[in-house]
Amino acid sequence: MVSLVNWLGIENYDTKSINLVKRYFSLLTSLTAIQLLADAFLILFILDKIGYELSGRVFATLFLVQALIDYPTGVLADWIGHKRVLLLAYIFHALTFGLLGLYSVSNPSNPYNYLMLVVIMRSVALAQESGCLQSWFDNSYNDLPIDQDPDKKIYGSIFGKTTLVGNFMGILVIMIGGFIASTWSREVLFLSQTGFSILFGIIAYRNMSGFGEKEKPDINISGYAKMLVDGIKVVYSGRIVLFLTMGWVSLIVFSAAWSTIFLFPIYFGYTGTDMGMSTLRTIIYGLGVLVMLLAISISKKLKANVWLPRISLIFVLVWTSIYVLTFSLFPLPLNEADAFLNIPAIVLVIIAAMYLRLMSLIFFILFQREALVLVPNENRNSYNSFLPSIGMLISSLLIGVAGYFIDHTQNMLSALLLFLFIPLALGTLFAYIAYHKKNQNSE
Repeated sequence: MVSLVNWLGIENYDTKSINLVKRYFSLLTSLTAIQLLADAFLILFILDKIGYELSGRVFATLFLVQALIDYPTGVLADWIGHKRVLLLAYIFHALTFGLLGLYSVSNPSNPYNYLMLVVIMRSVALAQESGCLQSWFDNSYNDLPIDQDPDKKIYGSIFGKTTLVGNFMGILVIMIGGFIASTWSREVLFLSQTGFSILFGIIAYRNMSGFGEKEKPDINISGYAKMLVDGIKVVYSGRIVLFLTMGWVSLIVFSAAWSTIFLFPIYFGYTGTDMGMSTLRTIIYGLGVLVMLLAISISKKLKANVWLPRISLIFVLVWTSIYVLTFSLFPLPLNEADAFLNIPAIVLVIIAAMYLRLMSLIFFILFQREALVLVPNENRNSYNSFLPSIGMLISSLLIGVAGYFIDHTQNMLSALLLFLFIPLALGTLFAYIAYHKKNQNSE
């Protein structure tokens, strides 16, 4: 039987290096699974309570607050240590789901204000969590005396396989979440998520000790201010980094709009029940395991700077076409009461999801390989937080408009073309410019 060490391709690493990779593997797989337990129901819960237009304002606020504090908290992790910031993030996650779990008990007279408080808590948690674990691993990996991975291909494989196992665990977690929500209630599920968030924060804090961390950080304001400035300077350190960053930011905008306004209403609209939605997510994640194995294998053979723009272009054209066909043939019910089981639409949704899983993982592995080389260790978490900050700032404007648009037009197809296709097209354009600039530098 192949051991975890052999499967990850690190059998030639020294003991400390193997220990680091194993800790990262356990933490990232756990984090991925925990995030999947109640995330869909949080969005559906808010949409059900206050509708698309007010939900658009709430989610726009979430992304705006996250944008404003994501970068400062990212620098904070570089300054005082990633484990401290990640622990704080999961305390705020626990507060978020605790407030949702107590919604009926609180019986708020103004649901909009109550849910606004919930998403502000969530935005703080997401801002602190953003890029934290990955930056801790990247810095620790770069600090180790590893000579067997000069091109960072083993690193890319470790990331891909770890993400794969996390999603595999997510299959079980999604079904558990759906079972809890269907058998008891969404609020019981949120309270369960509260407990898991606290537990994970404590475990992560203990396991991140001893690698790439400042055990006794030198806390002074001038050092923090310098890191804030230096993190932004990384983006402008060269045209390649600048345009690659702009491409990635465009994809963050797409991802935020897709996962907030479109994804779970699509799943629920074509299944009609909480359990049906969870079953569909389980099927998608189950099939996604095989697709992710393929993505990991393909990414090893691709040169990052050459294929980043190509992958983006191919994805934009094919994925958008699938959903244009789906919404044209099967208009999406936008109210939970109108949702019903639609098998042909579900088949198309599964195909689109598999394609998204394949292309996005290849793209992200290639991007991480480029960023590992281009971004200095001391500014890595700052950079990894600066990208979402800009992306979330743009998303806060986009999502507010998208919620209003969908509520007033009841046309999901037009919304997709306006709020998803345009960010994807811009991301592809910027990736091609970055590739062109790198070729100029090489010449």
